[in-house]
Amino acid sequence: PRPAMTDPMELVSEFSCDACHIVAGEGGDLGPDLSTIGATRDKDYIRRALLDPNVELAEGFDADMMPDDLGEQLYASELEILVDFLAAAK
Repeated sequence: PRPAMTDPMELVSEFSCDACHIVAGEGGDLGPDLSTIGATRDKDYIRRALLDPNVELAEGFDADMMPDDLGEQLYASELEILVDFLAAAK
């Protein structure tokens, strides 16, 4: 198994989140801009979106764009690091 990561931007890079999402002002535009997601979404929403991205789609974006097995690829501690990081992005 790979070692757990603790840096949220390392996680963003490792799991290629920024290929489709703008994160901290940089990245792609296929998915919603996450640079200020914490201003409009709480931790529960962010966690659900990471674990089951097709349940509640952001307006204007299609289903099945985000990997539905991301929760299986992340360690629980990494999931919470991402949730905290995104919730703090205001």
